[in-house]
Amino acid sequence: MPTVDPITEPGVVRGQQLKLFANAFRGSTDLSRPGGQEPAVWTTIHEVGHGIAFKTPGIVAKFAAALAADGGGTASPVTDYGAKAGEGFPEALAFFYTDPAILQATRPATFALMKANF
Repeated sequence: MPTVDPITEPGVVRGQQLKLFANAFRGSTDLSRPGGQEPAVWTTIHEVGHGIAFKTPGIVAKFAAALAADGGGTASPVTDYGAKAGEGFPEALAFFYTDPAILQATRPATFALMKANF
């Protein structure tokens, strides 16, 4: 039986809703992302990445392979937060849309995957 998420509307099953909280949109230097991207922009793309990963599980496997290719056989996340379980793909997607040049220079296989799919 699916788990009902206590922070969603009653009866909404976890994984069927993406939720952004108000603090996701605060401008703060401690939340800045690569390239100096505004946290709200990064966070929005990141959360959409969770939705894409949920609906397209094959993309996460392809992403893991690309990331491993970029790291010489060991996965090396694009951000520190991306090292957390389930956060790597959303972080890479946000990186792809906010600073593709840096992603291409630092993770060429990951960039190529993103470019081919998005």
